[in-house]
Amino acid sequence: MLIGTVPPFLLKTADNPEGVDGQAFEDIKAAIVQDEVAVTASPFATYACVDSWLTDFRDDLPKIDVPVPAIHGSADRILPFEATAGRLPALVADLRLVSVEGGPHNICWTHHEEVNQSLLEFLAARRTRHRACRKPTSSWLTWAACVQMIACPPSGITARRASASITARRFPVAPGGMTLS
Repeated sequence: MLIGTVPPFLLKTADNPEGVDGQAFEDIKAAIVQDEVAVTASPFATYACVDSWLTDFRDDLPKIDVPVPAIHGSADRILPFEATAGRLPALVADLRLVSVEGGPHNICWTHHEEVNQSLLEFLAARRTRHRACRKPTSSWLTWAACVQMIACPPSGITARRASASITARRFPVAPGGMTLS
């Protein structure tokens, strides 16, 4: 799943006129240095992640051979829709692109209902097509079945219990060292 995604290639170059001017990235890094919250979060990681946005994925994207959902805000000022997600349908064969109207960069926070609905619709379509919950045919479908169980758990089991059960089977100790029961 791609949400607020960087690919295919964000930097404007001679062979990528749809990209964003390089000065924008330098301005973002300068703003990070001045931002007390970003610096206290992780000074190096916050600053260094900007350069990771400049990776060119154009040759890799056509090699993706599984269904891919992509959700992106139409008003994303950090990763503009037209320079990122809007270009993906021409590069990824089985892509389902959802543009969240008016959505900013962090649509999982601001438009969680639309993001969740898009995810559930994507998984439901895959479940119908592949019957993933009965006999997964790949690790991706196994993941999809687990997510579907958390989103729509069987009757008599709470979403929290389903999530903890799945997590406990794969990761005996939760992040932060708390044991799941």
